[in-house]
Amino acid sequence: MDRKSQYRQNYERPRQGPNFNYPENKFKELQNDYPDIPGVYIQKVLHELTGEENVRQALLQESKKISQFDHPDWVKDYYKALQCQNKSRCLNPICRYYHQKGERRRVYKYKKYSHNFCPQASQCSDLDQCEFSHTINEILYHPLIYRSKPCPYMKNEQFCPLAEFCPLSHEILDEAQALEEFLSAHQKLDSLYLALYNVENDIKEKLKIEEDYMEQTRCQCGYDKDYLRDPCGHAACSECFSNPICKYCRNETIAYKINFD
Repeated sequence: MDRKSQYRQNYERPRQGPNFNYPENKFKELQNDYPDIPGVYIQKVLHELTGEENVRQALLQESKKISQFDHPDWVKDYYKALQCQNKSRCLNPICRYYHQKGERRRVYKYKKYSHNFCPQASQCSDLDQCEFSHTINEILYHPLIYRSKPCPYMKNEQFCPLAEFCPLSHEILDEAQALEEFLSAHQKLDSLYLALYNVENDIKEKLKIEEDYMEQTRCQCGYDKDYLRDPCGHAACSECFSNPICKYCRNETIAYKINFD
């Protein structure tokens, strides 16, 4: 079996799933009705859904997504994944479609694959089912790679020839924007420090209240108070009350026996 026949057998119709016995002429009819949708996605839908109405509804929704060029995820999902109708006659240097197999990439959401290059490369027999990348575009526009590195054109010339199709990040901050973000971050940090300062003061006040309370309820030596000194109001235990000098305020006082019950 030659390579072309193998491709048709493996990928032009579903090999398993609820629509395994889907008629060949019906499958081709879907391809004719939705020419903008790759056959591999039609295969995926036939594998997952039952009933022609459900299949056509899913294909219609996908067709609408493919036509929404202004969608922010269009480049990540479909750039160089669909074939240009003009093929080699296309004169657009940054055409959004592929013109030859070397620049084609698979739609990642149709078939997930690794961003690592296939060790078999052009000799790979798995074709669209391979778990590795087969072209440079499959690597650059892979979800783990796409827009993860800064574009050198934007850094040096502030203009990228690929524009919105560039797989690299164009988020370059100028000095004014960087300063604005720095001041904003600094302001947030100041607010955080202020909140922390208020919390610390609140804790100190509570500790001071607790300390004052302990002075009133316990003698400085640590025992429960049995006596109350006059006029300072500090506590004294049965061991310390005979000393006329208060251990807290060092004033001369008179201790009176009290009952706290």
